[in-house]
Amino acid sequence: MKIIDFVYNSLLENDKRDELERLKLFKLKTITYLILFYSVLLTAVLDLALQLILHQSIVMPIILILLLLGSYVTIRILFYRNGISLKKE
Repeated sequence: MKIIDFVYNSLLENDKRDELERLKLFKLKTITYLILFYSVLLTAVLDLALQLILHQSIVMPIILILLLLGSYVTIRILFYRNGISLKKE
């Protein structure tokens, strides 16, 4: 996550960007976070399936899935408040 923040901050420091460019960078950063969340969510779901097959405890995968879904909802709320859509314009 620190790498993404570093790239984002260095892009903003290069020169003054207008509001449209800042929104594009915000959108790019958030889409990157969404890709990371989806990949970890897929891993958690696969771990849950493995735990069910092996008849082991399923508490940790379920907690991880709930935390990731909460993060996804938070990102969507941020997009809604900023008036940004993920759909192609």
